[in-house]
Amino acid sequence: MKKLSLALLCAVFQLSTLTCQLSTVSAQSFDHYVTTEQQPWQTAKRVSLSAKGAAAPVLTLTGQDQGHVFKAWGTCFNELDLDALELLKPEEQEEVMRRLFAPDGDLRFTRGRLTMNANDYSRAWYSCDTVAGDFQLKYFNIEHDKQNVIRLIRKAQKYQPQMTFWMSPWSPPAWMKINQDYPVCSSEWNTQAKEKDYLLFSPLPTSPKGEESGQEGEAVVDPDEMKFIDGNRGRLFPKRLATQDYFIQDPRYLQAYANMFCKFIDLYAEENIPINMVMYQSYFDEPNCPMKRTNFTEQKHGAVVQVTKRELKRLIKYWKQ
Repeated sequence: MKKLSLALLCAVFQLSTLTCQLSTVSAQSFDHYVTTEQQPWQTAKRVSLSAKGAAAPVLTLTGQDQGHVFKAWGTCFNELDLDALELLKPEEQEEVMRRLFAPDGDLRFTRGRLTMNANDYSRAWYSCDTVAGDFQLKYFNIEHDKQNVIRLIRKAQKYQPQMTFWMSPWSPPAWMKINQDYPVCSSEWNTQAKEKDYLLFSPLPTSPKGEESGQEGEAVVDPDEMKFIDGNRGRLFPKRLATQDYFIQDPRYLQAYANMFCKFIDLYAEENIPINMVMYQSYFDEPNCPMKRTNFTEQKHGAVVQVTKRELKRLIKYWKQ
C-alpha cells in the first residue's frame, strides 16, 4: 500500500499522460515510473543522479537567511483527478486524500485551484452556460461541476474543512468567441472545422491580403509558423495570436462574461466552497501563450475585468468574509 499511495500522490493530481519521479532511500538515484492510459505505472530504466550540477545555482541558502511564510500550500481540482482516484478501492481513496489534505498528512494542502468551464484536465470541453446570447445568465449553472469536480472537493474538505480556493477560466463559452468553439485550430482532438484555421495563421509575405490559393476556400498561410526556430519559444505560436481577438468585442458579451465570474463565486459559496481569489485568464502573464491569446489580445485583457463601483464593493466584502 505504501508504494501505491506514494505513486498516487503524483498521479491523482497530474493525469492523462504522466511521467512522475518518486524518491527512494538512495540520495543519488530514483525510481522512474511512466503512466499512460494504455500502459499504467510502468517501471522505466533506473536513472542515476549526477553529483555535479549542470549549472550555477540560482539561489544559495546558508541556514541563516530570513524566509517568507507562505499563506497556503495547494493543488488543483480537475475531472481527470476524480477519475484516477475512483480507480482505487474506497479505503485506498481515503488513504490518498488523508495524506494529501489532512493536517497530519504528508502534503497538508490548504488551498485549491479550480476552473470556470473546462480546462485541459477535463474529460471534454464544456461551459457553465451553453445557451448562445444568454446575456442575463438565466441558464448559467454549475450542475456539471456538482457531478464531478465538486465531488472531488468534498473528499478533500473531509480532511481539510478550512480549505480555500481560487479560480481561473481556460476559455469563455464557445458562443462568446468569433469561431464559436473552444480551441482556435482544428486537429484530431477537437471538432473545429478546418475552414476556420485562417483566423489563426498569418498570410505569407507573398500574399499580404490573404488571397485564396489554388484550392477553393483555403487561405495562403505560412506552413512553418508553428515550428521552433533556433529554439526560440517566441516563434512557437502563430503570430496572429497577438492581433486577433477571439472573444467577441461587444459590450454585451464583455459584461456577461464579467458577471459569470460573480455568479460562479456565488454558486460555489452555496456549496460551501469559498473562492477568495480570481485570475481572469489562465497563464495571463506568459507571452504568446495560447491559453491567454486565444481569448483576448494583450491590449484587451482589461476589458473583462472592468466592474462597477457597486460590484467591486460586493466582491471586496465577499473576499473579506
